[in-house]
Amino acid sequence: MSPRPLRHCRSRRMSDRRASARSDASRALSLDRVDAVLARVAAVKSRAERLRRDASVDDDDAVGAPSVDDLIDSLDALRVREGAHIARAVTPTPAVVKELIRAKTETTREEKSGVRVGLASDARMELHEKDGHFERPARHRVVVNEMRADGLESRCERLRCREATVEELERAHSKEHVAFVASAFDEDGESVQIMTGENVFGDDIFFTRHTAAGARMAAGSVSEACLSVCRGDVDRAYAVVRPPGHHAVCAQAMGFCFFNNAVVAARAAMAEHADVKKVVILDWDVHHGNGIQDLTFDDDSIMYVSLHRYGDDFYPGTGAASEVGAKGTNVNVAWKEKGLGDADYLAAFDIVIEPCVRAFAPDLIIIAAGFDAADGDPLGGMMLSPAGYQHMTKRLCNIGTGRVVVALEGGYALRPLATCASATLRALLGDEPTPISTRSRPRKSSIKLCKELVGILAEHWPVLESDEHRNTVEKLSKSSTIVGSAREYAVGRRARPTKSTSTSSTATAAGAVCN
Repeated sequence: MSPRPLRHCRSRRMSDRRASARSDASRALSLDRVDAVLARVAAVKSRAERLRRDASVDDDDAVGAPSVDDLIDSLDALRVREGAHIARAVTPTPAVVKELIRAKTETTREEKSGVRVGLASDARMELHEKDGHFERPARHRVVVNEMRADGLESRCERLRCREATVEELERAHSKEHVAFVASAFDEDGESVQIMTGENVFGDDIFFTRHTAAGARMAAGSVSEACLSVCRGDVDRAYAVVRPPGHHAVCAQAMGFCFFNNAVVAARAAMAEHADVKKVVILDWDVHHGNGIQDLTFDDDSIMYVSLHRYGDDFYPGTGAASEVGAKGTNVNVAWKEKGLGDADYLAAFDIVIEPCVRAFAPDLIIIAAGFDAADGDPLGGMMLSPAGYQHMTKRLCNIGTGRVVVALEGGYALRPLATCASATLRALLGDEPTPISTRSRPRKSSIKLCKELVGILAEHWPVLESDEHRNTVEKLSKSSTIVGSAREYAVGRRARPTKSTSTSSTATAAGAVCN
């Protein structure tokens, strides 16, 4: 056999060297890929730790949150399996990592709180309708839909909605008024009938064939929510109801309201549960609840607290700070400016509301939850955010027994109404509220108004004269700010004020029958 050509031998040696180089390169590439994956794992760990710090989760809430190693193990794209060929590593975006942490933390928070919240709503309350009216069926619908879309409805226990009994209604209203609402609609008349006369104040009350049943269901559903909490069926409750109730006085319908849902419910709870001796009704609707004030003014077993606009012919024209009721149990935070926001309302909680409510030591708190002080409402002219409502609700849940029932009142811009109502339910469920911006500070005028109210109420509530309280007020005063005049807001349809019904002939006559 002839010897191989020199050219062929040289070519084979070159081929072997290339193969060896490729093998070495392949091994080096594999090691580089492993190193790259490990480096990315380390980067993800570092990023996850940073995100967890930035998430501002409380120490208590952090218990049970996923560890970084658990988080990494849950990401299939970063797992290195024995014998598997590594093509590339996909690093999750910070948003994905943050969402995983948030979802796990939410679950842990819910399991840890163990708060049972009842939810009452019924589409039959949407049948009361007049085209073009502010108080429209969509108010109920959007709130229910928002709670469902946010996944909050599934976290609640369903409560039955029912019509209030005549006995329940007559604890707050005259027999004549209860009979009037039941029979006011003329079956032979128009489908929508505007009512005037001695049984109705103003021209904004209308009746349809469904109005009486809807009004009874609103009052009955709030009552059932309170009774469910008092029985221990649930810890807290939310009643999404309409028509609203806080303007209805003993013998008159007014301001879109037929029966006073909150007072009917408070008296039902006290009548049926011996351990419920004192009830707070806190009303943050931007309009003063003149009806609640009338019905509870001389009843020292019910404390009524209202945050509302006052003056400048703003409806209904009642709710002066000087109207303090029996033993100081009527507290009116009567704002005289437009455009107030979260910091102003929370300052009122710090200076006036929380000290007085804690001293009163209620067995049950009912929130008359109107959302027309929300930023964007066409009637309110205020600037409360969903976070602001969530903070106020949380603080009320931390008082006394923690038994809190929320009952929907006003709120006429659908989007702010839905988001703020949903935020309130989050607070009932125990979710941690979004922090208020550090740049949000109360106005100096708001602090001044609260100090004036302290001077009025101090004789009834000694806590307002304590050193601790003075320090709180001083600290808030230093952080307050001066704000220029707010832009003009529309007052809306309900612009005609009434006389102060706590001393009016209507209240006097009503008190003789109902209190």
